[in-house]
Amino acid sequence: MTTRTVALSLASVVLLTACGGEPSESEMKVALENYFSDPSISWLQLKLVSIKKIGCEEKHASSYVCDYETEGTVMGKTEKGVATATFIKSSTGWVFKSK
Repeated sequence: MTTRTVALSLASVVLLTACGGEPSESEMKVALENYFSDPSISWLQLKLVSIKKIGCEEKHASSYVCDYETEGTVMGKTEKGVATATFIKSSTGWVFKSK
């Protein structure tokens, strides 16, 4: 194998790995922020400050049940907590689904 062939093989493995698997912390944050922007719950004035992924377990081919810690505000009051929810991979990114 030439050096070029090995480099191309490694690059394709890295790219394919990045496309699959569980959601990252930043992808989970985006999914939660999208959920919080739903007009039906806007009265709660939810604002996510931070999220820390604890871990995820595959549920189905494109969904994971994840444990995570959050800090945010609800109706202006700072809240911290630990939660579990399902994150589903869609064609536009990860979607949050409360348990």
